[in-house]
Amino acid sequence: MIDVGKKTKSVGKKIKYFGSKIQKIEKEIIVSYWIYYSNLILQFLKESEIRMQKRWKNT
Repeated sequence: MIDVGKKTKSVGKKIKYFGSKIQKIEKEIIVSYWIYYSNLILQFLKESEIRMQKRWKNT
């Protein structure tokens, strides 16, 4: 009985450890996606600004 209890505790600790690892990975993925999309938006804004400047110069 005692042996089984020790094993379940160690398994529980391992599950908690991997759960925290997965949460960290999820946070990193979310941050990297956020950075990627914000860079895309910034690039789009810069390109549209350049287009607007060209239009103003042409008129």
